[in-house]
Amino acid sequence: MNKHILNWLNIILKDRFSNDLILDKLDNKLIIKVKDFEGSIIFDKLQKNFLQFNSNFGCIKWNPRDEGYSSILNKPIAAPTSIKFKLPIIEKKKDDYLIHYDILGLAYWSLNRLEEINSTNLDKYKRFDFTYSHAYLYKYLDEPIVDCWFNILSQVINKLWPKISLKKKIFQTIISHDVDRPYLKYGGKNLHVYLRNIASDIINKNLNGYDKLLLTYLPGKKKNSSADPYDTFEWIMDEIEKYNLNSTFNFIFGGSHLKDSYYSVENKNIKKIISSIISRKNNIGAHLSFRCFDQEKLINQELDNFKIYLNSNNFHQEKIITRMHYLRWSTPKTLVYLNNSGVDIDNTLGYSESPGFRCGTCHPYTGYDPVNHKILKITVSPLILMDITLTSNKNLNFEDAYNVAIDLKNKCKKVDGEFTLLWHNSNLMDENRKNLFRSLL
Repeated sequence: MNKHILNWLNIILKDRFSNDLILDKLDNKLIIKVKDFEGSIIFDKLQKNFLQFNSNFGCIKWNPRDEGYSSILNKPIAAPTSIKFKLPIIEKKKDDYLIHYDILGLAYWSLNRLEEINSTNLDKYKRFDFTYSHAYLYKYLDEPIVDCWFNILSQVINKLWPKISLKKKIFQTIISHDVDRPYLKYGGKNLHVYLRNIASDIINKNLNGYDKLLLTYLPGKKKNSSADPYDTFEWIMDEIEKYNLNSTFNFIFGGSHLKDSYYSVENKNIKKIISSIISRKNNIGAHLSFRCFDQEKLINQELDNFKIYLNSNNFHQEKIITRMHYLRWSTPKTLVYLNNSGVDIDNTLGYSESPGFRCGTCHPYTGYDPVNHKILKITVSPLILMDITLTSNKNLNFEDAYNVAIDLKNKCKKVDGEFTLLWHNSNLMDENRKNLFRSLL
């Protein structure tokens, strides 16, 4: 483990636990100390596999209760490992606590998605296929295992240094909306995409309950935004304000691929929507187009378009927030390109086909480039749940979908994290979807 990883882990520890903690490396051990306090926490079984770009190792379950500790989720904790466990996992020796599991190595490997680097296990959109992930294969994708292990570490810290005040995070629901289709009518950018979307809606959707779609398409129908079933922006803001929440609405500021949207942010109706969003104390994000994820030049161009657009229209906000279209991502290139373009927060890292904890956490954290070993300025805010994952699953009725979603939300709450929910404005076509969205607020 080099000094750059060590410095990054120090940042993570100070953010999650206390500024008083000091992490150092001695021989093949990681040691946490606190200035002017006796004792140390020593990790004496570091695992080389957590520094490698793969996940070719196994996983066991460890029950903290067997050693007098509690599990934050009230169940055994998944422990990815390539070495045989030495029990007990936690031992007290004189003034020190020895932890025989590499919690910090796990955090480094999981948060920085090392198993995805150079992987050829990609889907048709060149995204890492979640079915090859270690978390899916060993059935812990629905658990924030880094947060669970950090909770164990906090219990050890409290035993060793009871006078140290640990940071208390506050659970939050973080809502965002990718504006792929702001409304059904043509938005003045890509007529081909617009016509294709019409055909797709008519061919693929169950038209029961979709009469609004057809009415909007029919000639002679007065086409104003209030009649458009995808224009749910004001409804969304009305709902979230009931809970003192706000949202980030991610608009596309470029792109020419058929998977990109047909609208232009220069359209007067889009400008009106954006103006309303900002006036109601919500954020505008950049939804970077389909080809961007591994193209630094395109990312720079679209973020320049985004910044110029905000400035020219006097739309002011403190943070630059992004999400990649189709959740396309190449680790670590995409994160490095976003960082270099001045992005403050990215909220892409979740799986399109499955809800859960892709990064092993529901807490935002400082980004890191594990290839070039550089600490980044960008904050990674993992995506826990996307609406389409639930509503497009034919095996889930709405009650089942709610149960999946609320289970994830409750787990985020138990670890004082952030339940990040992506819900498309165009996926509120009927009362079932609206009620499901409401129930998660």
